[in-house]
Amino acid sequence: MQTEFKGVVGNGEIYLDVMKAICGDTEGKSMADLMCYHAPYTPLLGFKNRIYVDVQERGLDHKEEQQYFVKSDIFMFLVENSNLHFDVMICSDGIEHLHKQAGFDLALAMKLMSDKSIIFTPLGEWMVTNDDHPDSHKSGWLPSDLNGYATIVFPDFHPTLNEGAFFVWYCKDIKQDFERVKNELKNKTWIK
Repeated sequence: MQTEFKGVVGNGEIYLDVMKAICGDTEGKSMADLMCYHAPYTPLLGFKNRIYVDVQERGLDHKEEQQYFVKSDIFMFLVENSNLHFDVMICSDGIEHLHKQAGFDLALAMKLMSDKSIIFTPLGEWMVTNDDHPDSHKSGWLPSDLNGYATIVFPDFHPTLNEGAFFVWYCKDIKQDFERVKNELKNKTWIK
């Protein structure tokens, strides 16, 4: 299950449109934003209960959300909170900061600890380095790496970087959810 939007240049509005479509109704629901960085968009998704996790001390873009920030290694957080279950878990621009096997482990943990897991990442290997800095890219990802997920590909998302990006998500009724999201996005003004 994959759809592609060629020629669409990414921006915050498009990112938010896609995330809102994938998340669906968020009223009264819970969300964990893993490897959140400054969480520029997730506070705008409308979740009632939310938590933002990052290995580095981060000032969130929405200052009122800082109270929900947890500084923690992502795997330590997942182990220490394995009894929790979220409606949605998000890892946006995060999985590429892990080595490949750790990324697969994160994707599995997200599936086990949430009703819906969403990942957004660059398309393929981009700026992958061989160092241990938490902000370095340690792996590249393709939609085929995450079998069984629904995928939305933007091959031209970052034109100045000559780099694409993609969203993948997983939930119980993924085929039905994929059709719902596709139908919701087809009327957006940025569709060419």
